[in-house]
Amino acid sequence: ADAGGAGQGVIDNGETADCLQYNCHCTAPYPNNIIGIYQTGIDGMPPDITTVTTAEDCHDACLVTFNSASPDGTGITSTFTCEQLATEDGGTQNIKVVDEALFPRLNVEIPGLGYEIIPGGLFGTPKWSAAEITTDANGIQHSNLLGTYVNAVYTYLLGAASLIAVTMLMIAGLQYATARGDSKQVDNAKKRINNAVVGIILLLLGYNIAFIFNPSTTRFNSLSIERVQDLTLRNDTAGLEGSGTIGVTGTWENLSSPYLDLVKKSKTQAGTCKIPEGIASPTGKLPNQGNHHWGKGISTGDFTKVRNLDWAADWGSDILAPFSGTVTYEEQKDTKNPCGNRIYLKASTGELITICHAKDFLNGEGEYAPGQVVQGQVIGHLGGRCCTGGGDVPNDWVTRCNASGTSCTDPETGGDCQCQPIAQSGSTTGPHVHISMTSGTSNILSCLK
Repeated sequence: ADAGGAGQGVIDNGETADCLQYNCHCTAPYPNNIIGIYQTGIDGMPPDITTVTTAEDCHDACLVTFNSASPDGTGITSTFTCEQLATEDGGTQNIKVVDEALFPRLNVEIPGLGYEIIPGGLFGTPKWSAAEITTDANGIQHSNLLGTYVNAVYTYLLGAASLIAVTMLMIAGLQYATARGDSKQVDNAKKRINNAVVGIILLLLGYNIAFIFNPSTTRFNSLSIERVQDLTLRNDTAGLEGSGTIGVTGTWENLSSPYLDLVKKSKTQAGTCKIPEGIASPTGKLPNQGNHHWGKGISTGDFTKVRNLDWAADWGSDILAPFSGTVTYEEQKDTKNPCGNRIYLKASTGELITICHAKDFLNGEGEYAPGQVVQGQVIGHLGGRCCTGGGDVPNDWVTRCNASGTSCTDPETGGDCQCQPIAQSGSTTGPHVHISMTSGTSNILSCLK
């Protein structure tokens, strides 16, 4: 439900107190129709907003975020939707979520789509009442937009063609009635009547004819679209994760050649790193020196091909924030992505890194505390040890599920564990921190501190 300005109330969906996963949408109509989306495990809150579990929290976060754009809160709106609710028996219940922001804006409105523009922002938000876009627990979006659109166009054209055919039938009848014995006019009228009747029959039976020849031509399945970030991380974490020369301490100048040469090249040619503090070591050691991640850049001398680095250390050791910013977390619950448990760190400049293979999401005090952190602060602990019998390993993973001991369960609470389920550990040959430069213009090598 939409909320108004700062002085107006927020409409609660009635069950937000038990909301475990949510979408919090913010809109400010000026100066340039700013839109923000906060989602559990994806994006961080403003500095003084640490949790969002109700519609009121969502609205407060929006007001803080867009305070500079609208100091009095006028025009700022918020939308709060639960994805997952707690049930009375202690379980969870998934709620179907429709992402209205992904509905295309049509230049020509097609009857049958239930197309409308929902007020809000500078231009409003398009919505198709006859279609839906949902996101499942694995982050894959399922959309029936194409099928809905084709069916609506087919129905629209069927009606238009039927109207044309009936019109032609009426014209032919008028032509026949006014022929006055002219055999040529009569023949033309009969042909036009026959053509119109055949056309109407084909229009009415077209669906059945297509179904008989090939049923798939009448069926439009939902499109399933994976998040681009997931696909990128899948490629970035493939291969011998964690392998290479490890254990060396010091700054980037202590790297050996040819790795040192590539970093020097990036620092002279890549321009200024957008992260003011640079990227410090998350383990206190130098990044792994080996073919993995470095390979393409070393072989070509192209530092831009190096977008990911690994830092190895002992299981369970601290993961230190490489720079100051906002930290959020996401537990991996299936074997779809070899990144495993994820930590996201976003700088004030907008640069975002993803840290893979975390054992837990606890700080130095053993607390789960997403939000603002400073460089060097503990934001989690090293994972990457897959428990013996961790299940079938996907073909493109190199994970060795041979570690014994108690399996980790909830990374938000930590606990005494010695290894991880395969989904949480991800694709790795040993404990290490993987960092991907997820978004932004900075090169990871040029940012090394």
